[in-house]
Amino acid sequence: MTETPQLAYFWGEDAFMIERAARTYAERISPPGEPMEVWRASLDDDAGDENSSASTAKRRAKALDGIEQHLGMAPLFGAGTLVVLRQPAGLLAEKEARQRLIDLVTAVPPGNALCVTDLTASGAKSPAARGALRDAIEEAGGVAQEFKVPAVGQLEPWLIKRAKELEIELQPQAARLLAERVGGHIRES
Repeated sequence: MTETPQLAYFWGEDAFMIERAARTYAERISPPGEPMEVWRASLDDDAGDENSSASTAKRRAKALDGIEQHLGMAPLFGAGTLVVLRQPAGLLAEKEARQRLIDLVTAVPPGNALCVTDLTASGAKSPAARGALRDAIEEAGGVAQEFKVPAVGQLEPWLIKRAKELEIELQPQAARLLAERVGGHIRES
């Protein structure tokens, strides 16, 4: 049996599948019968009315302090902590914060884990900083996986497959109607 790596980076356009991958990762990395504590972090969780660069730098520092605190404590009791970092772009925007986050990748003690989830805009190019974090995670032995939205005409099979996973029978006609209702055959330029 292969051991699940302590690091993961899930990104792409499909929010449902990214969140599902993070939940599955949390289940896989937890010892049997003993779920890990999950701590979620995001720079925009703490966004206030202030938009100055000083307040942004303080929020970055506060977010990184929290991530370091939760990741850095090796578990004495329990299964450990999984830090799920959502939308890392705000932490990657400034050089010092980016380096601090990348340094964390190699400092996760045994028993804890880091999972980064990054929802990207459809068709948008990813900034190089995101690639640097993703590459650091892969180089440290972590998993990285992209989740694209279904292509035009592929939403119906996607819906049927997700329904089967939930043990729901979805007839092809119902999947077609649902895909039409949500605009699954339309692509914006």
